[in-house]
Amino acid sequence: MGEIARNLGVKVPSATEQIIKLERAGLARREPDPDDSRAVRVTLTDAGLAAVASANERRNTVMAGVLSSLSDEDRAALAAALPVIGRINATLLA
Repeated sequence: MGEIARNLGVKVPSATEQIIKLERAGLARREPDPDDSRAVRVTLTDAGLAAVASANERRNTVMAGVLSSLSDEDRAALAAALPVIGRINATLLA
């Protein structure tokens, strides 16, 4: 739960609350960590995986529409900025 909280930028109780909601919705499940009795593992159910895939598909469709509306000049500027954006993301996720 600590790792999930760090990735979300929230405190552990907030992450735990969200995971409980996902469990109740049938999207995730918590299991004891076989390597650490103090920890739990959170996994997505089949319904959770399907929800993620559906959200990704919707996001990709929206993004494709946005990108297709850009001028060639704007797309080139965006492509040139991608390495910097990648480094920023890597720093935020570290």
